[in-house]
Amino acid sequence: METVPQACAPGQYKQVQGLLRGFDLLESLNECEGGKASPITLSEKTGIHRTTVKRLLETMRGAGYLRFLEESNEYCLTRRVHSLSEGYQDDSSIVDTIRPMMQALTRKLMWPSDLMMLDGDELVVRYTTHSLTQWSFNPKVLGVKVPLLRSAGGRAYIAFCSPTERRLLLKMLRERDGIDGLHSRDDTYMQNLIERYRSLGYALSASEEGESLKSLAFATNRCGAIAVPIRQKGVCVASLNVVYLRRAVSTREAVERYAPELMKVGEQIEKRL
Repeated sequence: METVPQACAPGQYKQVQGLLRGFDLLESLNECEGGKASPITLSEKTGIHRTTVKRLLETMRGAGYLRFLEESNEYCLTRRVHSLSEGYQDDSSIVDTIRPMMQALTRKLMWPSDLMMLDGDELVVRYTTHSLTQWSFNPKVLGVKVPLLRSAGGRAYIAFCSPTERRLLLKMLRERDGIDGLHSRDDTYMQNLIERYRSLGYALSASEEGESLKSLAFATNRCGAIAVPIRQKGVCVASLNVVYLRRAVSTREAVERYAPELMKVGEQIEKRL
């Protein structure tokens, strides 16, 4: 019977020395003036034998990461090296900046708060204060995916992101089945949603607008939420919400009590980013 291999713990596999040496060469080239150097220079900088250096450089040249300059017998970096960093996003600095203000907000309002950031055509909870309050009703929310068109955080994001980003997100959502695809293909619905929340400065979850959330894993109709966009230098990078139980707080009460505080914190966060 075929078995599925177990995930290996860090350090269980031996390191590939050739790969590590290749990284050393790339780092050394990056430090050289103009991003170029001869095999002899790189051998001296890294301590790697000249023959090995030449073989590794030729391998990376063949892969498109280096170019050979015959006139100077040097190798230089190509634009493909830059593409290696295009998928990297450092969310940790944003979370670190926002965390203390979210904690203070939860202590003041009692209800938990979530920080959500874009991941494809959904948001993902990157930080939450559920563990800081006894009024938490869903402590395992960290890492949960949040829909753009039914959650307060998603609606705040899509209402306040740039028109270009919004068009791309809606293009992806239109390929979906179900309610998200249906709403994203309804131009009137989307225009009304965007105009409404941009005028308010915050967004409400679908449950607070009388729409069902039964199909969602992260929330049910018993929960309500208000969210605001978080912008960095004018660009929407996240959404911040306050989540509460609808049997304890009505929509009107939530808007009156929590929306001003949430918008105030959002403005404070944006000044620090």
